[in-house]
Amino acid sequence: MGGWQFHYRIADCAIVVQGTDSRLEALAASLYEGARCEQAGLQIHACFDLDVHDGSFMLKCAEGEIGAADSLNEFFQLVEWQLTEAFMRGLNAFYQLHAAVAVCKGRALILCGPSEAGKTSLLIGLAASGALVYTDEIALIAEGDLQVLPFPRDLIVHRGTQRLFPESLADLPTWKDFDAYRFVSPIVFGGHSSQTPVPCRALLFPVRKSGAGAVLHPLGQAEAASRLLQQSFSLWDWGDAAVEIVGRLVEFCPASEIVFADAREAAALLLDSEV
Repeated sequence: MGGWQFHYRIADCAIVVQGTDSRLEALAASLYEGARCEQAGLQIHACFDLDVHDGSFMLKCAEGEIGAADSLNEFFQLVEWQLTEAFMRGLNAFYQLHAAVAVCKGRALILCGPSEAGKTSLLIGLAASGALVYTDEIALIAEGDLQVLPFPRDLIVHRGTQRLFPESLADLPTWKDFDAYRFVSPIVFGGHSSQTPVPCRALLFPVRKSGAGAVLHPLGQAEAASRLLQQSFSLWDWGDAAVEIVGRLVEFCPASEIVFADAREAAALLLDSEV
Protein backbone atom coordinates (compact mmCIF):
# COMPACT_ATOMS: atom_id res chain seq x y z
CA MET A 1 0.00 0.00 0.00
CA GLY A 2 1.42 3.37 -1.03
CA GLY A 3 2.00 6.12 1.44
CA TRP A 4 0.70 9.69 1.48
CA GLN A 5 1.98 12.85 3.11
CA PHE A 6 0.59 16.35 3.66
CA HIS A 7 2.53 19.49 4.58
CA TYR A 8 1.08 22.36 6.59
CA ARG A 9 2.58 25.77 7.21
CA ILE A 10 1.64 28.78 9.32
CA ALA A 11 4.20 31.63 9.27
CA ASP A 12 7.56 29.92 9.90
CA CYS A 13 6.16 26.75 11.50
CA ALA A 14 5.85 23.62 9.31
CA ILE A 15 4.16 20.31 10.21
CA VAL A 16 3.87 17.01 8.33
CA VAL A 17 1.04 14.47 8.61
CA GLN A 18 1.59 11.11 6.91
CA GLY A 19 0.31 7.55 6.69
CA THR A 20 -0.74 4.69 4.40
CA ASP A 21 -4.45 4.04 5.07
CA SER A 22 -6.71 5.54 2.38
CA ARG A 23 -9.53 6.37 4.82
CA LEU A 24 -7.12 8.39 6.92
CA GLU A 25 -5.74 10.12 3.82
CA ALA A 26 -9.13 11.76 3.27
CA LEU A 27 -9.32 12.75 6.93
CA ALA A 28 -5.81 14.21 6.86
CA ALA A 29 -6.62 16.14 3.69
CA SER A 30 -9.49 17.85 5.56
CA LEU A 31 -7.24 19.10 8.39
CA TYR A 32 -6.08 22.71 8.40
CA GLU A 33 -7.01 23.17 4.74
CA GLY A 34 -6.02 26.83 4.78
CA ALA A 35 -2.49 25.88 5.90
CA ARG A 36 -1.87 23.09 3.38
CA CYS A 37 1.08 23.65 1.10
CA GLU A 38 3.64 21.90 -1.03
CA GLN A 39 6.81 20.87 0.75
CA ALA A 40 7.33 23.89 2.97
CA GLY A 41 11.09 24.33 2.57
CA LEU A 42 11.33 24.94 6.30
CA GLN A 43 12.61 22.90 9.19
CA ILE A 44 9.78 20.56 10.18
CA HIS A 45 8.53 21.39 13.68
CA ALA A 46 6.52 18.17 14.11
CA CYS A 47 5.70 15.02 12.14
CA PHE A 48 2.59 12.96 12.90
CA ASP A 49 1.80 9.42 11.67
CA LEU A 50 -1.80 8.27 11.24
CA ASP A 51 -2.31 4.51 11.36
CA VAL A 52 -4.87 1.74 11.94
CA HIS A 53 -4.15 -1.15 14.31
CA ASP A 54 -6.58 -3.83 15.52
CA GLY A 55 -9.55 -1.75 14.43
CA SER A 56 -8.43 1.43 16.21
CA PHE A 57 -7.16 4.62 14.62
CA MET A 58 -3.79 5.61 16.07
CA LEU A 59 -1.83 8.86 16.17
CA LYS A 60 1.94 8.62 16.58
CA CYS A 61 5.01 10.81 16.45
CA ALA A 62 8.73 10.17 16.78
CA GLU A 63 8.35 9.85 20.57
CA GLY A 64 5.73 7.10 20.24
CA GLU A 65 1.97 6.76 20.40
CA ILE A 66 0.03 9.91 21.26
CA GLY A 67 -3.48 8.51 21.35
CA ALA A 68 -6.08 6.28 19.72
CA ALA A 69 -9.78 6.39 18.87
CA ASP A 70 -12.43 3.92 17.74
CA SER A 71 -14.28 6.25 15.36
CA LEU A 72 -13.22 8.69 12.65
CA ASN A 73 -15.05 11.51 14.48
CA GLU A 74 -13.08 10.99 17.67
CA PHE A 75 -9.87 10.51 15.73
CA PHE A 76 -10.33 13.70 13.72
CA GLN A 77 -10.79 15.68 16.93
CA LEU A 78 -7.69 14.06 18.48
CA VAL A 79 -5.48 14.78 15.46
CA GLU A 80 -6.85 18.30 14.95
CA TRP A 81 -6.10 19.28 18.54
CA GLN A 82 -2.59 17.81 18.42
CA LEU A 83 -1.87 19.89 15.29
CA THR A 84 -3.28 22.97 16.99
CA GLU A 85 -1.06 22.50 20.03
CA ALA A 86 1.97 21.84 17.84
CA PHE A 87 1.36 25.03 15.86
CA MET A 88 0.88 27.06 19.03
CA ARG A 89 4.18 25.77 20.44
CA GLY A 90 5.98 26.35 17.15
CA LEU A 91 4.64 29.90 16.85
CA ASN A 92 5.45 31.11 20.37
CA ALA A 93 7.45 34.03 18.93
CA PHE A 94 4.03 35.54 18.10
CA TYR A 95 1.69 36.91 20.74
CA GLN A 96 -1.36 34.61 20.88
CA LEU A 97 -4.86 35.72 21.88
CA HIS A 98 -8.07 33.73 22.30
CA ALA A 99 -9.77 35.63 19.50
CA ALA A 100 -11.32 35.40 16.06
CA VAL A 101 -10.04 37.64 13.27
CA ALA A 102 -11.94 39.01 10.28
CA VAL A 103 -10.10 41.08 7.68
CA CYS A 104 -12.01 43.96 6.07
CA LYS A 105 -10.40 46.23 3.48
CA GLY A 106 -6.95 44.90 4.32
CA ARG A 107 -7.18 45.46 8.09
CA ALA A 108 -7.95 43.11 10.96
CA LEU A 109 -10.92 43.20 13.29
CA ILE A 110 -9.86 41.22 16.37
CA LEU A 111 -12.93 39.65 18.05
CA CYS A 112 -11.73 38.75 21.53
CA GLY A 113 -13.64 37.06 24.33
CA PRO A 114 -14.35 33.88 26.29
CA SER A 115 -16.11 30.81 24.92
CA GLU A 116 -19.79 31.36 24.07
CA ALA A 117 -19.30 35.14 23.75
CA GLY A 118 -20.36 35.01 20.10
CA LYS A 119 -16.98 35.30 18.36
CA THR A 120 -17.63 32.58 15.81
CA SER A 121 -21.16 33.68 14.88
CA LEU A 122 -20.01 37.29 14.48
CA LEU A 123 -17.02 36.15 12.42
CA ILE A 124 -19.31 34.20 10.08
CA GLY A 125 -21.67 37.17 9.88
CA LEU A 126 -18.77 39.36 8.77
CA ALA A 127 -17.62 36.71 6.28
CA ALA A 128 -21.14 36.56 4.81
CA SER A 129 -20.74 40.28 4.09
CA GLY A 130 -17.41 39.84 2.33
CA ALA A 131 -14.78 39.83 5.09
CA LEU A 132 -11.91 37.32 5.03
CA VAL A 133 -11.64 34.77 7.82
CA TYR A 134 -8.15 34.70 9.35
CA THR A 135 -8.87 32.66 12.47
CA ASP A 136 -11.66 31.53 14.76
CA GLU A 137 -9.76 30.82 17.98
CA ILE A 138 -6.12 31.90 17.96
CA ALA A 139 -5.02 35.35 16.85
CA LEU A 140 -1.30 35.58 15.99
CA ILE A 141 0.19 39.05 16.51
CA ALA A 142 3.74 39.98 15.56
CA GLU A 143 5.49 41.65 18.48
CA GLY A 144 7.40 44.24 16.46
CA ASP A 145 4.75 45.86 14.26
CA LEU A 146 1.51 44.37 15.70
CA GLN A 147 0.64 42.81 12.34
CA VAL A 148 -1.96 40.02 12.51
CA LEU A 149 -1.29 36.69 10.75
CA PRO A 150 -3.71 33.94 9.67
CA PHE A 151 -4.12 30.89 11.92
CA PRO A 152 -6.43 28.82 9.68
CA ARG A 153 -7.79 26.32 12.16
CA ASP A 154 -11.29 24.97 11.41
CA LEU A 155 -14.13 27.00 12.87
CA ILE A 156 -16.06 25.16 15.60
CA VAL A 157 -19.63 26.07 14.67
CA HIS A 158 -22.29 25.29 17.29
CA ARG A 159 -25.86 24.34 16.40
CA GLY A 160 -27.33 27.79 17.05
CA THR A 161 -24.87 29.41 14.65
CA GLN A 162 -25.48 26.65 12.10
CA ARG A 163 -29.17 27.58 12.06
CA LEU A 164 -28.24 31.20 11.30
CA PHE A 165 -26.03 30.28 8.34
CA PRO A 166 -27.34 26.97 6.89
CA GLU A 167 -26.34 27.93 3.35
CA SER A 168 -22.64 27.51 4.19
CA LEU A 169 -22.71 24.10 5.82
CA ALA A 170 -23.67 21.54 3.18
CA ASP A 171 -21.57 18.54 2.12
CA LEU A 172 -19.10 18.51 5.02
CA PRO A 173 -17.15 15.34 5.90
CA THR A 174 -19.07 13.18 8.37
CA TRP A 175 -16.09 12.98 10.74
CA LYS A 176 -16.36 16.74 11.34
CA ASP A 177 -19.98 16.49 12.55
CA PHE A 178 -20.72 16.18 16.29
CA ASP A 179 -23.93 16.45 18.32
CA ALA A 180 -23.37 20.03 19.50
CA TYR A 181 -21.02 21.46 16.84
CA ARG A 182 -19.28 20.97 13.52
CA PHE A 183 -15.73 21.66 12.43
CA VAL A 184 -15.82 23.80 9.29
CA SER A 185 -12.82 24.84 7.21
CA PRO A 186 -12.29 28.63 7.11
CA ILE A 187 -12.15 28.28 3.31
CA VAL A 188 -15.93 27.69 3.41
CA PHE A 189 -16.36 31.18 4.88
CA GLY A 190 -13.94 33.05 2.69
CA GLY A 191 -10.70 32.11 4.39
CA HIS A 192 -7.69 31.69 2.13
CA SER A 193 -4.23 30.19 2.10
CA SER A 194 -2.34 33.48 2.03
CA GLN A 195 0.24 34.04 4.75
CA THR A 196 -0.13 37.82 4.38
CA PRO A 197 0.02 39.77 7.66
CA VAL A 198 -2.29 42.77 8.03
CA PRO A 199 -2.45 45.69 10.48
CA CYS A 200 -5.07 45.74 13.22
CA ARG A 201 -8.06 47.99 12.55
CA ALA A 202 -9.98 47.54 15.84
CA LEU A 203 -10.38 45.46 19.00
CA LEU A 204 -13.92 44.16 19.49
CA PHE A 205 -15.34 42.30 22.46
CA PRO A 206 -18.53 40.43 21.49
CA VAL A 207 -21.31 39.87 24.03
CA ARG A 208 -24.13 37.71 22.70
CA LYS A 209 -27.36 38.54 24.54
CA SER A 210 -30.78 37.11 23.74
CA GLY A 211 -33.24 39.71 22.50
CA ALA A 212 -30.67 42.48 22.25
CA GLY A 213 -30.36 44.77 19.28
CA ALA A 214 -26.82 45.28 18.00
CA VAL A 215 -25.13 48.07 19.96
CA LEU A 216 -21.50 49.28 20.08
CA HIS A 217 -20.03 50.58 23.34
CA PRO A 218 -16.57 52.22 23.18
CA LEU A 219 -14.12 50.93 25.79
CA GLY A 220 -11.29 52.75 27.51
CA GLN A 221 -7.74 51.51 27.17
CA ALA A 222 -7.55 50.12 30.70
CA GLU A 223 -10.73 48.04 30.33
CA ALA A 224 -9.70 46.81 26.87
CA ALA A 225 -6.23 45.84 28.16
CA SER A 226 -7.76 43.93 31.09
CA ARG A 227 -10.00 41.95 28.75
CA LEU A 228 -7.13 41.16 26.36
CA LEU A 229 -4.94 39.90 29.18
CA GLN A 230 -7.76 37.65 30.41
CA GLN A 231 -7.88 36.04 26.95
CA SER A 232 -4.13 35.78 26.38
CA PHE A 233 -2.52 32.41 25.63
CA SER A 234 0.94 34.02 25.95
CA LEU A 235 0.59 35.76 29.31
CA TRP A 236 2.56 33.33 31.47
CA ASP A 237 5.33 32.71 28.94
CA TRP A 238 5.77 36.38 28.01
CA GLY A 239 5.44 37.97 31.47
CA ASP A 240 6.08 41.73 31.39
CA ALA A 241 6.39 41.63 27.60
CA ALA A 242 2.73 40.52 27.46
CA VAL A 243 1.63 43.61 29.35
CA GLU A 244 3.77 45.78 27.06
CA ILE A 245 2.35 44.39 23.80
CA VAL A 246 -1.23 44.60 25.10
CA GLY A 247 -0.56 48.21 26.08
CA ARG A 248 0.59 48.97 22.54
CA LEU A 249 -2.46 47.23 21.05
CA VAL A 250 -4.96 49.28 23.05
CA GLU A 251 -3.00 52.47 22.38
CA PHE A 252 -3.04 52.07 18.59
CA CYS A 253 -6.34 50.18 18.04
CA PRO A 254 -9.75 51.55 19.11
CA ALA A 255 -11.69 49.14 21.32
CA SER A 256 -15.44 48.53 21.62
CA GLU A 257 -17.84 46.03 23.14
CA ILE A 258 -20.51 44.86 20.73
CA VAL A 259 -23.73 43.47 22.24
CA PHE A 260 -26.01 41.53 19.89
CA ALA A 261 -28.44 38.67 19.45
CA ASP A 262 -28.37 38.48 15.63
CA ALA A 263 -24.89 38.06 14.15
CA ARG A 264 -25.95 39.36 10.74
CA GLU A 265 -27.27 42.56 12.32
CA ALA A 266 -24.08 42.95 14.36
CA ALA A 267 -21.90 42.44 11.28
CA ALA A 268 -23.89 45.06 9.34
CA LEU A 269 -23.49 47.53 12.22
CA LEU A 270 -19.71 47.00 12.27
CA LEU A 271 -19.32 47.32 8.52
CA ASP A 272 -21.42 50.49 8.45
CA SER A 273 -19.62 52.07 11.41
CA GLU A 274 -16.25 53.79 11.57
CA VAL A 275 -14.81 50.88 13.54
